[in-house]
Order: sequence, then structure tokens, then C-alpha cells
Amino acid sequence: MNKTIEAFKDDIRNSSRLREKILLNIESKTNKEMILNQVELYFNFEKNNIELTYFVLDSNYPNVTVDFNELKDIINMVRQ
Repeated sequence: MNKTIEAFKDDIRNSSRLREKILLNIESKTNKEMILNQVELYFNFEKNNIELTYFVLDSNYPNVTVDFNELKDIINMVRQ
């Protein structure tokens, strides 16, 4: 898996509250961006996707765009 996604999973691993906040934001369309410890999330509600960017420019951690369903799957993997 991509290192940026791994960093995202690390950011949300120990916080069910944060995972729920991200999922609720998909439905409520409240925040266009969220800044976590290592990863920034940019929501595109028109295209139903999200861009994950690592907190510093690093070619080992490329920006990744996933649709909302893929993001939900990633979050659900971390829950288990």
C-alpha cells in the first residue's frame, strides 16, 4: 500500500472519534479540509473523492486521491 495511506492509517488508528469525524464529514460536507498529524485531507464533494497529502513534500509519500467509498474501506480496515 502507498506510504501516504499508511501514514493516514497511523494517524487514525488509535482514535475512533477521529475516524467517526471523517466519516461524518463525508455525509455533512462541512469541512473541505482536515489536518491530521502526518496527513492533510482535502475533500472534493462534487467529485466524491478526497486527496491525501503528506505533511511535507517527499517523493516517497506521493499525494493520493481516493473516492469516498475507498476511504470508508480504509477506515473500516483500521477499525478491525
